[in-house]
Amino acid sequence: MKQTNNKLSGFINIKRAIAVFILIILTANFVAAQRNSGGGKVNPNPNCGGSDLCVEWAPDNAARDEYRSDFFYAVILKTTAKCAATEKERLKFQVLFPKNKVFLEEAACNDDAEKRNSYSGIGDDKHSFIAVYAGATKAEAEKFLQIVKATKKFPGANVRRTQVVVAGT
Repeated sequence: MKQTNNKLSGFINIKRAIAVFILIILTANFVAAQRNSGGGKVNPNPNCGGSDLCVEWAPDNAARDEYRSDFFYAVILKTTAKCAATEKERLKFQVLFPKNKVFLEEAACNDDAEKRNSYSGIGDDKHSFIAVYAGATKAEAEKFLQIVKATKKFPGANVRRTQVVVAGT
């Protein structure tokens, strides 16, 4: 009888362990989906947002550590030392692409709360960049890259898939 109870007890413990494991996996997937799923539609209008891309955020009222836009593609026009990309230079580049927003990464460069966008997968702690919105799909971006290269002003131009990332409030 005691051996049967031990087997039953062991079986129940295994079931509990499996249930806890599944719960942990589901929770981790939910958190990752919340963090990376986007939820903001990028607005590539050049007249919107100063040096940042504008994002129309979904009104879900969910508190997050950070908010991420839907994925999109950008063409990197220029890479600089951290915080060395300037608005003057961005505006000079914007003239070349009147239908696509030229933006620069200024997160952590000053205390201006309005300039807090960062961009996933682009740059690092030592570099900033100036980029132009190139489309929602890889095909659109590759086509736009040819337009950028045709200017002969950006020999190192390249396509990157990214999201706007804004720290939560």
